[in-house]
Amino acid sequence: CSSDLIPESIGKLKNLRTISFMKNNIKKLPKSITKLSGLRHLNLQFNPLEELPKDIGNITQLRVLNIRDTFIKNIPESFYELFSKPSFKFLNIQGCDIPQDQIDKLIKLNKYSLIK
Repeated sequence: CSSDLIPESIGKLKNLRTISFMKNNIKKLPKSITKLSGLRHLNLQFNPLEELPKDIGNITQLRVLNIRDTFIKNIPESFYELFSKPSFKFLNIQGCDIPQDQIDKLIKLNKYSLIK
C-alpha cells in the first residue's frame, strides 16, 4: 500500500473508528482523512510518512495517534488543542525527529499521554 492507494474518498467513511496503516510504505496521507471526525485510533507507525495533515485537529474524537518510526518532524498546530483534552490517551513519537520545543509543549499539555 502506498499513499496513492489511499483514496481521497476515505473521508466519506464517517463511521470509521480505527485505522492501522502500519508498515505500508505510506509517504503522504490524503487531506480527506481529517474529515473523519469520529476516528479514534490512527496507527501510522513504521511508514516513510513526512508530515501529518495540517488539519489533523479536525479529527475531534481521536484518542490514539501512533507515528512511531516515521519521518515526521513537525506537529501541526491544530493537533495541540486535541492533545490537551482529557479524552486523548496516547501519542507515540518514538523514533521521530520532533523538535524539543514541540515536545516540551506537548508535555505541558498532557504529559501522561506522550511516549517519546
